[in-house]
Amino acid sequence: MAGLPSQFSPLRDILDGKHDNNTFVNVIGFVADFMPPVATRGKDWKCQLKLTDPSTEHDSAQLHVNIFRDQASMPQAKCGDVMLIFAGKVQQFQLGLHSLITHVTTSFYIYDSKTIPRPPKTATVAMVPSNKPQRRKPTAEEDGYVSKFFHSSSKDNLPTEAEFQERSTRALVVKDKYVPLSKAADGKFIDTIAQIVRKPYDLSSMYSLWISDYSENLDFYQHTMKGLTALNKGDSYGYTTRFSEPSTATDEESWTGPFGKRSLQLTCYEPHATAIRTLELDEGSWVYLKNLQIKVGRNGANLEGYLRGDQQYPSKINIIPYDLSSMERDEADPRLLDALRRMQQYEKMKKEQLAEISGAAEAGKKRKAAATQEEETKGKRKSNAKAKREAARKGKAAAYEAANSNTPDTTNTTQSLTQDEANLNAPETRPSTQVAYDSISEPDDVNKQIKADNLAAHSSIIADMFVPEYHPVIDGDTTMSIPLPFANRNYRTYVRVVDFYPHTLAKFARPKKASAQRPESHLLDEDSAPSSDYDSDVPSSFSATKNWEWCFYLKLEDADVPDGQDKRAIWAAVDNPSGQCLLNLDASNLHVNENKVQSMREKLFTLWGDLEELVTEQEEAEEQALAAAARNNAPPDSSPVKPAPSQALLAVKNKPFPCCICQYGVRVTEDDETKADAGENKRWQRMFALFGTRICD
Repeated sequence: MAGLPSQFSPLRDILDGKHDNNTFVNVIGFVADFMPPVATRGKDWKCQLKLTDPSTEHDSAQLHVNIFRDQASMPQAKCGDVMLIFAGKVQQFQLGLHSLITHVTTSFYIYDSKTIPRPPKTATVAMVPSNKPQRRKPTAEEDGYVSKFFHSSSKDNLPTEAEFQERSTRALVVKDKYVPLSKAADGKFIDTIAQIVRKPYDLSSMYSLWISDYSENLDFYQHTMKGLTALNKGDSYGYTTRFSEPSTATDEESWTGPFGKRSLQLTCYEPHATAIRTLELDEGSWVYLKNLQIKVGRNGANLEGYLRGDQQYPSKINIIPYDLSSMERDEADPRLLDALRRMQQYEKMKKEQLAEISGAAEAGKKRKAAATQEEETKGKRKSNAKAKREAARKGKAAAYEAANSNTPDTTNTTQSLTQDEANLNAPETRPSTQVAYDSISEPDDVNKQIKADNLAAHSSIIADMFVPEYHPVIDGDTTMSIPLPFANRNYRTYVRVVDFYPHTLAKFARPKKASAQRPESHLLDEDSAPSSDYDSDVPSSFSATKNWEWCFYLKLEDADVPDGQDKRAIWAAVDNPSGQCLLNLDASNLHVNENKVQSMREKLFTLWGDLEELVTEQEEAEEQALAAAARNNAPPDSSPVKPAPSQALLAVKNKPFPCCICQYGVRVTEDDETKADAGENKRWQRMFALFGTRICD
């Protein structure tokens, strides 16, 4: 395409994949097809155009352009009009075919083919006015190129006016066949959105797979929960497998999809089988299915789905994958979001059922063990009673014999053996290794609005948490005691908060790590709710994707200590479950939710009084000291001058409160080999965390 401005791309380059997915390009082309605007299930409307240019003349290829805007911003185009697009977003669909989609940064202009002047005049006069201002306007050079492009390019690949109008009119007659799988019925052809929930089975000329949108259909096959083996995928430590019966099925044969009547078996024929193979669709992929035939399957009892080829358009692909990881929320189909919410609802329900089954199995196991132990105890008692009776009988016989004969008296020997037998049955006693902690009583001024679990537990002081524990190691005939770097112990104590971190409350919550999130996590926020009538029965509590978590630290100091001991302080981590318990709030993006920050501030005031104000004063004092030092040629930033240690924080007068603290260990980097007790260049570091503590209203 001679003379094409350098910032523009030929349509052929986009169709050939020379531009990566989700990149932005500028293009110019003739309008060869136009589907008038239609309403979507969101706030936007959608129209579709097909463009050609000289780079596509030899094969009559056309570039699809999908425009999403409000109704007032929708374009109108005729056959042969010229379209100029700035910052169109490249997307890939079906069998690697590329198209353009509008983005918030996209600008586009239509030039009326009947009024475009010949060069050297520019095409400004032919530009169809936009109803709303756009981000980028064409330059005079670009307007001039529109005239050159229109009058120098072949228009042989464009349809006639009648053909163009017929296609546009036909496009308006659209029958929405979309339904969730819960409304699929025998003899219907439907469009739907679903997830592949079992690895597709390749039958060469066809594929067999199972799909689900996590809605229930009474005519679907019933997948039952036979034990817990199918639910334990990812349970590498076997926390639940010990409660379940051994499974005779292999991993490939076991059902890992949704239980109940939530899944539909689907058979895909050509060309869809090739599409599945080429696109590498697999378990977990989300797809849009068009013209899916529903009918009673081979067993004569349950519905099945069939995706067949289109006789009129043999190459048309009716299984279209979604790339959730790169999808923007404002571009996502609301019906897809509804299906994702249903999946969340199902997974939460499954987790609760798994916990109930595991708990019941464990309780049954404990009851069985208790019953067995009781039987063994009864047996021992009977055995001991029988042994005592036998010993008494023998003793009486021996005494009688000694009194009536000259045989030696063996009573003492028999009694001694009997005592030895009794000692063998007595429980073994061992010296106690329990550390004796100093007990403290509840302070008189304790904060009654703070509650902690384990009311009957011994109350410790922080010094107790640093009492070393030892592990006995036997080396030949020698037994040595090795000090442990930490102890997995829980404590209950009385403390007060003297500092916290971070010092900005809005930073108490953080985004979850990407590795902990699924590809669809960013599409659902905590305020999301079902947006279509199909999902009106989904509880809002299931619609929130927890993309944020609590993560902050409290510096806790002893409220009181026995005479002769000093108060000590520790930093205790507050993770997401502990933060939810403490604050009775779910974590969220606090940087954009000032109301929630204020609610949290009021709760924390109950915990730590005016500590936040004192911390703010301390930080301001440090900033002033640094500023003064800078004016006086102070040392560089690597050795900043600070005021006396936390002078403001020395004035903390908040009330003590009860809390539960756990001790644990983490591996940290250690360059000193003599201290690396947790593997190469690693050592154990003692840590503390808050748990089971809550602020009551």
